[in-house]
Amino acid sequence: MKDNNVLYPNNYFIYFLIFISWILLQLLIFYEIWDFVAQFILFFVAFLFFLLLIRNGVKLFQSRKRFDFKKRIFKFLFALTILFLTILDFIPQNLIERLDWTLLYNKRMEIVEDIKKDKINLENDKDFYLYNVPFEYPVVSNGGNKIVVRKDIEKKYTIEFFISKFSFFSPDSKYIYTESKNYSKIFEEKVKTDPTQNKKLEKNWYRISGE
Repeated sequence: MKDNNVLYPNNYFIYFLIFISWILLQLLIFYEIWDFVAQFILFFVAFLFFLLLIRNGVKLFQSRKRFDFKKRIFKFLFALTILFLTILDFIPQNLIERLDWTLLYNKRMEIVEDIKKDKINLENDKDFYLYNVPFEYPVVSNGGNKIVVRKDIEKKYTIEFFISKFSFFSPDSKYIYTESKNYSKIFEEKVKTDPTQNKKLEKNWYRISGE
């Protein structure tokens, strides 16, 4: 009798569906799910993959002299890899962040240029600096597509796009465009102080964690 269910799948197609579901979960964690909720979800997912790893490890040992040994190796390594990436969740999350930066760069740059040329009417969100991006633009900022817009006394703009939302577990992170000399100095100092969380991406663009 074949042992084939959701927790202990044998079929390659089921493994493919599990992998796609795991990718979708990572995207939801990056874009929608608050950090403290994500930690509980990841713990549960890691526990399921740990059970799958143990099961596949036992099956691999039992079939070491049988014709399906290579298939068992694949299933064992699959469970091990996904468990590893679920525990070290910053690895897939950093990859998604890099893709987000690359894929939405032109749209963010378009919004920056439209703001500088007064081509875009931003709706204030009860905060002096926080604005809602109009609906005709795609979602370029996490947390409701809100951005922070500041203009200094020299009329130089600083525009912030949220990567992640603030939580008790981690500070918010942002892509920040600035032409302001004062803000540039602040961000450059942050990059020097903590280069793992703060980076200069290119001219006028920074990736900053926290305030």
